[in-house]
Amino acid sequence: MRMVVWAAILLFAACDGTAAAPTDGGARADAASRPDGGGARGDAGPLACAATSAGFCLLDPPFEAVWATAPDDVWITESDFQEVTARHFDGQGWTTFAAGPSPLAGLWAGGARDVWAVGAGGTIVHFDGTAWAAVPAPAAAGVDLGAVWGSGPGDVWAVGAAGGVPATLHWDGTAWTGVACCGPGLPAGAVTLAAVSGHGAADVWTVGGAVDGATGAATPLALHWDGTSWTAAALAGSGFALTSVWTDGAGDVWFGAPQQIIRGTNGAFASTPIIGTVTALWGSGAGDVWATTKAGGTLHFDGAAWTAVDTGTTNPLVALSGSGAGDLWAIGPAGTIVHGDGTAWTVLTDGSTGPLAAVWGADDGDVWTSGPLHFDGRGWRHDPGGAAIPATGLCGFGSGDVWAVGAALASGDGTGFIGHYGGGAWTIDGIANIYTPVSNAAPNLGPSSMNALWCHTPTDVWAVGQISVITGPVADTVAHFDGQAWSPVDAPTTVFLSGVWGSAADDVWAAGGSGALLHWDGTAWTAAESGTTDDLGAVWASGPNDVWVAVARKPQLLHFDGAAWSTVDSGGSAGLTALGGSAADDVWAVAGDASSGQVLHFGGQFWSTVWSAPAAVGKLTGVWETTDGAVYVVAENGMIFSRVGAP
Repeated sequence: MRMVVWAAILLFAACDGTAAAPTDGGARADAASRPDGGGARGDAGPLACAATSAGFCLLDPPFEAVWATAPDDVWITESDFQEVTARHFDGQGWTTFAAGPSPLAGLWAGGARDVWAVGAGGTIVHFDGTAWAAVPAPAAAGVDLGAVWGSGPGDVWAVGAAGGVPATLHWDGTAWTGVACCGPGLPAGAVTLAAVSGHGAADVWTVGGAVDGATGAATPLALHWDGTSWTAAALAGSGFALTSVWTDGAGDVWFGAPQQIIRGTNGAFASTPIIGTVTALWGSGAGDVWATTKAGGTLHFDGAAWTAVDTGTTNPLVALSGSGAGDLWAIGPAGTIVHGDGTAWTVLTDGSTGPLAAVWGADDGDVWTSGPLHFDGRGWRHDPGGAAIPATGLCGFGSGDVWAVGAALASGDGTGFIGHYGGGAWTIDGIANIYTPVSNAAPNLGPSSMNALWCHTPTDVWAVGQISVITGPVADTVAHFDGQAWSPVDAPTTVFLSGVWGSAADDVWAAGGSGALLHWDGTAWTAAESGTTDDLGAVWASGPNDVWVAVARKPQLLHFDGAAWSTVDSGGSAGLTALGGSAADDVWAVAGDASSGQVLHFGGQFWSTVWSAPAAVGKLTGVWETTDGAVYVVAENGMIFSRVGAP
């Protein structure tokens, strides 16, 4: 799971420079913002983004690197399609800094006023205690730098490659210069240096691999700096590259690789098989070494053997650092941060790398999305019960009373579900022998393909899609929860329904395929004339005289004014996927396809495009406005966005 955004109240923004389209008013006043001015934005959580009103900011960023010098001095960098930031933890809260325009891959800190980060294209930036700034480095021109490490302010190394040729650069406290690399013993092929670590100016290791251009075979590469020159280590094996390195400075060095960890002692190397691919290594001593893996796990070496230690996430972990045996940090994509005390790990924030299709929240500190993931104002976390619920619809009455529906609980099983979270664990209704525990609330509901929900009161919840009744072949499209049990409700259609919303117990609308439009008057469902045969999707209403229905594959909506339905242009360019809002003059929609996504807003008079997401985002699939004015948007590719304030 993507496992992306993680703060009292977060302030978010578009960071791609997209200008906001004109709006017609009627929206909430903008929240107080924190000016970044190219410097810092203080925040209680690690997921804060810039604060402007131009658009939406990524709430589950791909963290790239981490470095800890003390429990109250931790740095994390991230580079997404919108912005490059460095986030600092002072032991109490996080401060986010702008870190330049170029993606960063490696990070090292020698102290509070001496922090380095490097990246592609020869990018080198430095933090002096106040702000991040680019450092000229002619020797780095054209070099894709992947890692940086130093023993002090006058001894810092950056490593990478340019066109398959390895490159090592050195900072002597005044300037960056290239250092000849890499001596005899270098394997043939295109070389990449992926990591660097050491234990003093005369004991530095960098590792990577060489790929033969003709055969594609990889050969591991480890180079050692003795204070004068680089020398290649005599490593056995082939078919893999090294990913990471850590040395204790007392004669032992560890290399990470796929399916193994290699330990070198005084020039002799031995491999230990492991499960997974090591992504990073760090230790406090020869009897306390840690490794992270692509599968989100960690391994610990106690001086005798490696032992797997669960982290609480299955997202890839890509970087690892610590300030001591009891203060460990590991990070990864989807805004993943885990903290270790030397024995166990705690998930601070953890997103999803899988598809997201729905979002709902009570307020800015209580938001849910598919996964299920819950946002508490500081970070995203998976359901503590460990459930995997790919929800297509969500609604609720607070963090202890949330409903979810979906089309398939397990990959390929073709069986939908209705799920409920009561504050402890998820219970699945309406299906048998798929997920434990299974409740007895809906014994008469059979295999289903549920899609959308509307929560009116705890005793009045509607779900739509297509369901079968176990006792017969009758197909229904609507189910109702009365506070005790779910039951199918007769409806004048058997087509798949995609949206449901209402304004009262006797005023509920549902929409679906081939222009199907249904109304519940408190007694029965009746068909309404939609005026179209296009497939209809999401429904949202502020009241009986203000109902919106999304057209699934056109940039259009249907609107009901209490007397008749009419077609309204959305102002966008793609089919609409979700609706949300707070009032008749504050309605949100998202749209998109595999290569585009748009956020649209209705301010009382017309629809306009508020944000056109970059192509990397793709299809937007869910939108929700909380009671305190925060708007959350999720994407099919697992990204989560938010903003506070007026469009």
